[in-house]
Amino acid sequence: MLIGVLLDALKDSALILPFLFVVYVLIEFIEQRYIFGLKVKKVLKGKAAPLIGAGAGLVPQCGFSVMAANLFLSGNITLGTLVAVIIATSDEAIPILISNFNRAGDLLPILGIKLLFAIAAGFFADFLANKVFKKDVCDLMSEPKVKEEVYPDEDDHDHGHKEEEEEIEGCCHHKIKEKDSARIGKAEWAKTFLLHPLIHSLKIFAFIFLINFAFGLLLGYIGEAALMSFLSRTSWYQPILAGLIGLIPNCASSVIIAQMYVLGGLSMGACITGLSVNSGIAFAVLFRKSKNKAAVLVLLLSIYIVSVLLGILLIVAGL
Repeated sequence: MLIGVLLDALKDSALILPFLFVVYVLIEFIEQRYIFGLKVKKVLKGKAAPLIGAGAGLVPQCGFSVMAANLFLSGNITLGTLVAVIIATSDEAIPILISNFNRAGDLLPILGIKLLFAIAAGFFADFLANKVFKKDVCDLMSEPKVKEEVYPDEDDHDHGHKEEEEEIEGCCHHKIKEKDSARIGKAEWAKTFLLHPLIHSLKIFAFIFLINFAFGLLLGYIGEAALMSFLSRTSWYQPILAGLIGLIPNCASSVIIAQMYVLGGLSMGACITGLSVNSGIAFAVLFRKSKNKAAVLVLLLSIYIVSVLLGILLIVAGL
């Protein structure tokens, strides 16, 4: 039985590998040519920022939530914008759902619910910060201010300050620089649009294979009917578990949640909870760089609790 489960898991996982590669090539193109080319940090300000942040957070690329965390800590975006980006981020779930044709139709409802949730939570967070607490939440959590050096030889137009180059590290340690939005040289083209998507696809393939293999063993030893009966009885607790998985600061968490949903091990409500909590390594960045770890912990717990409640409501509604 073990060999049979292993071969079935390998076959099922290998079938989606070409689709994953194509999706990641497209994502890389969008990331390089549009996301950073638009200099999104300049539009993530103002009263409508949570709306813009939620929409941008839906883009399935690994660096945007990390960028939002860094921009928040430097005082360039509001708390609500950060919350909207974190909740909207789905990391690897979108490529996985697109690659599985039997669940591809569920992608729009999942993204739609997450988008509305992210927008509402973002505006509510800004309301609390500005109207209720009346404090600059960013100042409570930000990195210690570093005095900027003045360069007398620079033009007055630049106010004598040297602008640092934006660099972001995604979940797979892929370096993303703002200058990447410019024309990519021929030597970098293959690495950017072929090698990195291939490596990323193989990593996600490995995660999916392990999940398929583990789930196949459960079905083999417990039985499909018994396993599905157990999962249906524990549907109320699934958002709690999915949310805890979503807190794992790695792309593996979104892969586990999405693939378990594809296999029928999670309800849509639980899947949305896990993907709303999941933010790649954004929270790891916040904890590492913030001067107020307690404030970051409160933010994390708040998003987790609200996401779990949303998942339970969706399960009650039959999703």
